[in-house]
Amino acid sequence: MMLRTIGILLPIYVMVKALTAIQRRRNRQESPIFPLATSDEENELPRIQPDAHVVHVP
Repeated sequence: MMLRTIGILLPIYVMVKALTAIQRRRNRQESPIFPLATSDEENELPRIQPDAHVVHVP
């Protein structure tokens, strides 16, 4: 009984850890903490906000 439980839970644990690592790596690639090449002029530019999503309820 114990081996069956371990045989089910261990692969699930490994998959969760792998998916978490992939997700962290993807987040690091999309938004680096320290941008490599930024100047003062780039930092002063206003940020463009994405359009808000509007949901119409009938």
